[in-house]
Amino acid sequence: KLQKYRPAIKNIHADSGGLQIITRGLKNTPEVREKVYTNQATYADIGMSFDEIPVKATQDGKSSKIDTKRRYYDKENFENYARQTGKNVRAQIETFNKMNSKCRPFVIIQGSSYDTYKRWAELVLEEVGDLQDHIGGVAMGSAALGMGQLEDVKRAFYVAQMPFKRPFHLHVLGVGALRRILPYILFSQSGMYEGI
Repeated sequence: KLQKYRPAIKNIHADSGGLQIITRGLKNTPEVREKVYTNQATYADIGMSFDEIPVKATQDGKSSKIDTKRRYYDKENFENYARQTGKNVRAQIETFNKMNSKCRPFVIIQGSSYDTYKRWAELVLEEVGDLQDHIGGVAMGSAALGMGQLEDVKRAFYVAQMPFKRPFHLHVLGVGALRRILPYILFSQSGMYEGI
């Protein structure tokens, strides 16, 4: 009998709150991140990472999560954003380890194409260095690629190509409708997600 769903890692997920920090006009400082990491380490099994989103808003400086017409992919600062994300993940792991926590970070990968998602993952892993085994899973961000049906399929395909050690867990971001998760279900049932 075919097993349709993989076992879950644990039940308590803690968001980083990075998007809420930005939308409230607050600063994402090392002190704020450390408070979040401590909270995640104390109460959660999974802690979403602070990813530095590689997009810039157009003239008015405003862009909703799904609005791709008023923002653009920031190619010039891409590497800096990816490396800072890796540093954030490393600091998160160090806090978890210092507190003897069972919590594991889920890394949010950003990109605008297969090549940029893969490069982002490589740069993050370079910064995480010898602590890579502490990463619990991966989530594919949509800020630079967009959130249409084709983009959902692309992200669902790209995740199986990411250079993380298997097994790793996949966290699907922003699922507000069944159609958004269908590509992941189909790829899982096809066997493409072996070890994910």
